[in-house]
Amino acid sequence: MAGAGAAQFGLGQFHKVAMQLAEFRNAASRRLGLGQATGLILAACLAAGCGFQLRTWDWAGTDLRIHVRADAMSAMAGPLRRALAQAGATVSPVAADADIVIRILNERRSRRIASVVAGARAAEYELVAGIQYAIRTGKEQLVAPRWAEASRVFSIDRTSLTGSSEEQALIEGELQTDLVQNVLRSLNAAVAAARRSADAA
Repeated sequence: MAGAGAAQFGLGQFHKVAMQLAEFRNAASRRLGLGQATGLILAACLAAGCGFQLRTWDWAGTDLRIHVRADAMSAMAGPLRRALAQAGATVSPVAADADIVIRILNERRSRRIASVVAGARAAEYELVAGIQYAIRTGKEQLVAPRWAEASRVFSIDRTSLTGSSEEQALIEGELQTDLVQNVLRSLNAAVAAARRSADAA
């Protein structure tokens, strides 16, 4: 759902703006170089009121490219790229070609005993997952490095260790989804703030 005051576009208008942005990118890149052009492209998109509604807009064909930079062993990079692609954003494999770069700086996972039964045996575990990320466009930082965390508690079924393992795997997937959504919400909020700033300028 679009935020308060966001411009409401018809799909035809949206794709018209996307085509204009593509033309602007090509012209600006020739005159200013990729770094400066990227900032102007994003500002033009924001000023046009196209918003950045990853959950509600179809971003296919908009030519706004997002790169996810992460360590090769990252467990979050793949799900984040897929979520962006499913929302219609263009996921760029090269940071230099992207308008927006999401950097995954760190990831952590932990499990601790949440409750015990007789004999000091664990009855419940709490799973905690965290991701540290930052978002920028060109040389401008949209979101400073920050941590996001998600947690769940699950019960141990000692009559079915396989069932407990499957439940843990399911919960780990839910935590991953929570963290991806956190990043997308931050991205959406940061670009919406930039849009308001561009409108006020």
